[in-house]
Amino acid sequence: MVYNPTNTSMAEVHLYKNEIGDENELEGSPVTIKDFTKFSYWQIADAELNKDNQYVLGCYYTKDGKQAIIERTINFKVVKDPKRPMEIMKQNNLKLNFDPIGRSNSEPSEKRATWSYINEEGNKVYAKFDNFNWYNNGWFVDSEAKNSYLRISNGAKFTIPFNKLGFGTSNTSSQSNAIEISLKMRNI
Repeated sequence: MVYNPTNTSMAEVHLYKNEIGDENELEGSPVTIKDFTKFSYWQIADAELNKDNQYVLGCYYTKDGKQAIIERTINFKVVKDPKRPMEIMKQNNLKLNFDPIGRSNSEPSEKRATWSYINEEGNKVYAKFDNFNWYNNGWFVDSEAKNSYLRISNGAKFTIPFNKLGFGTSNTSSQSNAIEISLKMRNI
C-alpha cells in the first residue's frame, strides 16, 4: 500500500488512527520493511462497530536532504453479522496457545521432544512428536522475524490431542469456534 520510490532498499511505515500524530500511532508502529516481496501487516483491534473507522499509513523517506512522507488513508466500517454474535476473542476463553518461544534443538533430547498444555479439566496434555531427527526439523528461529517455530519436515509428524469442538450446539459458549494457525511453507 505504501511504496517509497526514492529508497528501494527499505521503507519505514507508520500506522495512525484517524490522523498522523505521535498520540495516534498504533502499537507495533513503525515497521521497517527491507524485503518488498513479503507482506507486513498490523492487527487492528480497536476499530469501532457501526462507525466509520479511519487509519493513515505514512511512509517516511528523505528527498533532497529533507524528510518527506507518502500518505495513504484507509476508511472502513465494521458491521455486525446479523446471523451470529460477534465478540472479540478473550484470552480467558482461549483453549490452547501453542507458543514455541525459547525452544531450541540444543535442548536435552527428552526436553526438546516434549510440549504440553493444560486442558479445560486441569489435566496436562502432551503433544506427540513422530519421526523428528532434530537436525533439519524441530525447533528453529526464523532468521527474518527472530521468532522460534517448530519445523515439521522429512516425514515428521506433530500431533496435539485436543477435545472435540462443538459446532451447532444449543450451548451458546460452543456455538462458534476460531482456529488460528500461522504457517510458512516452502518446497511444496
